[in-house]
Amino acid sequence: FHPANPHDHFFRRTFDVLSNARALLRSQLPAELAARLDLQSIRSARETFLSSSDNESRLDLLYTARLLDGTPLLIYLLFEHKSRVERRIALQLLRYVLRIHEWCDRNGQPPCVVIPLVVYQGTQVWDEPTSLRDKVDAGGELRDCVPDMRVILVDLGRMGCSFLPELPELEARIRTMKIARQSDLAFESLVAIFALLQGWEKNHSQNDALIVFVLYLSSVLDAKHLQQLTQAFQDGQPPGSGRKMPNCLEALFEQGVEQGVEQGREQ
Repeated sequence: FHPANPHDHFFRRTFDVLSNARALLRSQLPAELAARLDLQSIRSARETFLSSSDNESRLDLLYTARLLDGTPLLIYLLFEHKSRVERRIALQLLRYVLRIHEWCDRNGQPPCVVIPLVVYQGTQVWDEPTSLRDKVDAGGELRDCVPDMRVILVDLGRMGCSFLPELPELEARIRTMKIARQSDLAFESLVAIFALLQGWEKNHSQNDALIVFVLYLSSVLDAKHLQQLTQAFQDGQPPGSGRKMPNCLEALFEQGVEQGVEQGREQ
């Protein structure tokens, strides 16, 4: 099974886990802002803010949080995933934030704070302003009339994983998202990902995690990389582990071999 948009699917499966979202926020939010938030209070927001006329079916990921000092102010944290530079991101985020404020107003809720984070997975340098004010060529008092909004850009390709020693699965996921859009695949990077998964202590969930990783990588990599993928899995095992290749990876590899043989016959 390969989802229609594997990058978005893998991103949501990663940060829909509250501990993963907390870890990312703890490392990527500005220090003063992170110090005010009670990250343990973070919960998934289940409200639907988009109308039926919107092209988007849902926000990528949305969480609520509280302040550490107990102030009764509702905080929304919006994760917007992009696998390429989006030239309309300022308008898109502004529309999302407006939808949230409109929902609060309709439901008798007091005004809230929305903190948007753009989690970028692409290979190009992100050079697009995330605030509408930075896109409008206006100065002085004219500039002050343009809506402004603080947006936090999280560039996965340029983000280190040093904050993840206690979360090997999340480190493996971020490393996977880093390489998934690279044209030149480093074999050592694949081996490191599978090695991280083998060191993960939640053994009862290892097989499920392996399947998710394999399906994602096989859906975004060229068929020629399937053999590399299987070899990386084997090299990522500790000596004498005896762990077998996941059935889905074995099936994909066999399918790739058969297709290669058939193509050779046609040629």
